[in-house]
Amino acid sequence: MKKLAGLGLVLVLLALASPAFSHPTGGRPPVLIPYCWNIEGTSCPSVGQTTKCTDACSYTYTCTCIFWNGQRYWDCPEVC
Repeated sequence: MKKLAGLGLVLVLLALASPAFSHPTGGRPPVLIPYCWNIEGTSCPSVGQTTKCTDACSYTYTCTCIFWNGQRYWDCPEVC
């Protein structure tokens, strides 16, 4: 009976160590890209800096920090 319990434990440990149970990013949490409409027009740190954003269709875009009307704002492309 002890051998059977030990074998069961070994099988569970092997299953947990298999690639099917591993995190797709190697154990790191995935990087979440914000929606473009959430950052469009918000303040940004420095003119020319860029950041990534996404849309509802899961496309990735690049927003650029611009100076307009005396302030720095994120300028993002129109999305789907």
